[in-house]
Amino acid sequence: SYFLVLPIIRDNFKDKGVFIFTIIFWLSPTRLFNTGFLWEPAYIFLPAALHLYSAYNMKDEKSFLYSFLHIFSLFVALQIHNSVLILFLISVYLLISKKIKVDIKGILIGSFIGLLFFIPLLTDIINNNLPEPMVSSGYLGKGLVEVLPLLKGFLYFVKLSAFDMVRA
Repeated sequence: SYFLVLPIIRDNFKDKGVFIFTIIFWLSPTRLFNTGFLWEPAYIFLPAALHLYSAYNMKDEKSFLYSFLHIFSLFVALQIHNSVLILFLISVYLLISKKIKVDIKGILIGSFIGLLFFIPLLTDIINNNLPEPMVSSGYLGKGLVEVLPLLKGFLYFVKLSAFDMVRA
């Protein structure tokens, strides 16, 4: 994911921007903490970087490949974590404001390939084989609507960057 974003940073911010991005990315407390154990947000970096990379390359002209990668990154992120909602909203904004130019064939084929990954889920739904859902007080987009989850996320970021993370 780092190497996908690197050319974009270099094009826009030159070598000093690459240096700052490298420090922020590699020393990010969230990335360091999440790489220590298997947890969904630890794997969202690659689809998010692919999303940025494809959107950046679609800013000037339509491209089948980048349109395919853009929608495919959303389907991959959808399987990993609910934070795909942020990537989806960014994509909608970029489309509405005409900041990116998409190729319809790339979007359709990328959507078709992305939907293939959901065949096991669909067969489980048809066969009524899904496990009972766990009761949760949360809902999709809770962090965008309520203030407390946003504050909690910020406090986690501060806590993760504290010295006790180094000890762990």
